[in-house]
Amino acid sequence: MTETEEEEEESDEQWTAGEFMTKPVAGIRQDQLYTEAARLMEAKHISGLLVWDAQGTPCGVITTFDILRFEAKSHFMILSEADIKRLKKESGGGGVYTLNRTVDAPVAKLMTSALVTVPPEEPLWKVARRMDDRKIHRVFVQEGEKIVGVVTTLDLARAFRKFCGP
Repeated sequence: MTETEEEEEESDEQWTAGEFMTKPVAGIRQDQLYTEAARLMEAKHISGLLVWDAQGTPCGVITTFDILRFEAKSHFMILSEADIKRLKKESGGGGVYTLNRTVDAPVAKLMTSALVTVPPEEPLWKVARRMDDRKIHRVFVQEGEKIVGVVTTLDLARAFRKFCGP
């Protein structure tokens, strides 16, 4: 085989989702509280979790963005003049008011039900295109009926570094 043929053969090789996926996949049941999901993501330094139903079947994904959106909606309120006067009086006239509203909800209420999956042999460039087209930060790698990994934007950055780096 000539050097040119070897280069062409190498260029035909494609990195796959299976090569760059993160495993195992962290997840949570849909009936658990979203605050548990937030704690788990923080502990694992990740931004999303696979969600399972009661039978252990993947049924969605919950992300830090889902939690932030829920928190923003849950804690937004319009205050009346009487509320503002009361808050000023309680705080000594300062401008910072703490509203202790604890709203807890199951993961199912916040999660995105559309689970985007790819097979392990999916070329990484197609995975990246799918993520870009859908404006998502992760796709799950599915082999048969089983989720075997996840490809995140961080995994794509790692692949890019491997390709472009020294």
